[in-house]
Amino acid sequence: MNKNEILEEYNLETYINAELSQNYKDLESIQRYIKKNGEENLDLFSEMFWADKSDSISNLKKELNIINNIGYSDILKAYPKEKNINSLN
Repeated sequence: MNKNEILEEYNLETYINAELSQNYKDLESIQRYIKKNGEENLDLFSEMFWADKSDSISNLKKELNIINNIGYSDILKAYPKEKNINSLN
C-alpha cells in the first residue's frame, strides 16, 4: 500500500478533531483556563496562529490574555484548524 492509499484509508481529520483534540482539551492547565475564561480565546489563538505565523506566540498570548503555563502546541492540538490539517495531509 502506498502513502496516498494509506492517507485515503486513514481519515486524519476525523482522528484529529475527535480524539486528539479532546485529549488535549482534557489537560489540567487547559481545563482550569476554560473553567475560568471559557474556550473562545484558545480557539481564537489557534485561528490567529495559523492565519499569520509571523506574529510571536508571546504577543498572541498577551493579546488574548492566555496564561504562559499553557503550551502553545497544546492549544494548537486542542483547537485544530482546517489549514493545519490540510498541511498534515
